[in-house]
Amino acid sequence: MKTKSLSWPAWREHASGIVRISRSVRRSFAIGVGLLVVAAVPAFATTITVTTNSGAANVASACTLRDAITAANTDAPVGGCIAGNGSDTIVMPMGAVITLSEVDNTTAGAGGLPVVSTAVAIDGNGATVQRDAALGCIRDGNPHPGEFRIFTVLYSGALTVNNLTVANGCVEEYQGGAGIYAGGGTTLSLNLVTLENNHVWANGGGLNVYGTTTITASAIRNNLASVGGGLSVYGGTTSLSNSEISGNSAQPGQNSGVGGGVFISNSAALSVVNSTISSNMASGANGGGGLYNTGTLGVSFTTIANNTASSGGTGGIYDAPYTGNSSRLKNLVVSGNAGNACYYPLTAVAIIGSNLSSDSTCTGFTLASTDPRLAPLGNNGGPAQTHTLLAGSPAIDAASDCTDVTGTAIVTTDQRGRARPYGAGCDLGAYERDDLIFANGFE
Repeated sequence: MKTKSLSWPAWREHASGIVRISRSVRRSFAIGVGLLVVAAVPAFATTITVTTNSGAANVASACTLRDAITAANTDAPVGGCIAGNGSDTIVMPMGAVITLSEVDNTTAGAGGLPVVSTAVAIDGNGATVQRDAALGCIRDGNPHPGEFRIFTVLYSGALTVNNLTVANGCVEEYQGGAGIYAGGGTTLSLNLVTLENNHVWANGGGLNVYGTTTITASAIRNNLASVGGGLSVYGGTTSLSNSEISGNSAQPGQNSGVGGGVFISNSAALSVVNSTISSNMASGANGGGGLYNTGTLGVSFTTIANNTASSGGTGGIYDAPYTGNSSRLKNLVVSGNAGNACYYPLTAVAIIGSNLSSDSTCTGFTLASTDPRLAPLGNNGGPAQTHTLLAGSPAIDAASDCTDVTGTAIVTTDQRGRARPYGAGCDLGAYERDDLIFANGFE
């Protein structure tokens, strides 16, 4: 019996947590007394519609993205945009490409868009916001004209972004985050977002976060930093699910070049489930081509494959939590990483359930020095790329159970949104082989 492919919903979620309340009014009756119960009324919010691809500000004849963010922050009309009111939603033109060519502000280093300082949700509708690539990016630690990041979130700002590509940011300042920088005390939520080709001298090529961050069904690709080529979790708590981190690089700049895909500092926490960390590179001495952690980490049902580290470093997972921090790894596939696949002290890292490594360096893995039979990274359905498990893979049905590292949350789908388990048990890694690819030749 074939399992039907699950559609991937695109949802709108205001970072301030708007409560949805039924329009109907419930009436409860006691004997002899009619009691009317009326639902509370939510705070009013405005939808601000961007009407142009212009990357300019203060345009009276149309509503630009820059003016829309300012209108949402200030609750006042700006340019051709109506005034915001409360937690606002900015709606982008479908498939638009908005190219930024000038600095909007220098509040936390140069930024191409106004700082988000209130609760703002952006419905991207498949649009792209990019810095003009023709401006160049020298990346030498010295700010140059035309270098700036795309999004900055500060103070009590809460930014939710859905279905948007963020590209070509370039930042020299220590704050990092060429695509997105979210400071302490902020809330950031990304769904169906692609961060690509963003470069920084310091931390977090794609994004550098300090607050509460949720990344779902997104792709962080081909970014560059000195620490955390794709993602730097420098503070706060971040959750990454159903996402892809691939082709990113950590090369010496302000720091030494560790965490090609992901870096987690000793004051931060990251949880990862149903995700693929593939083909990233770190050139620093300790490496961590896929992932470099000194904080608190939990990873389950994730594929970490084909990452590299120079100088004999750790290509896959470099996991050395500082005192008081810990890590938990469960139901992983760690394969094809250059250098050692893993480095971690077992005193601070718990290996849970069944895990597979293609070499012998991942101490405590159930399946060591085992070929998982992975196909190359590719589009196998869902919002981000995965590694298919080929027929006969020892990762099929090999998971100890279908829960995450907590042992309580059941993982009911794979990275693509396909149902788990298919067959006798859940598969290791981000991909659940359901054989649908062979039914008609494509997903």
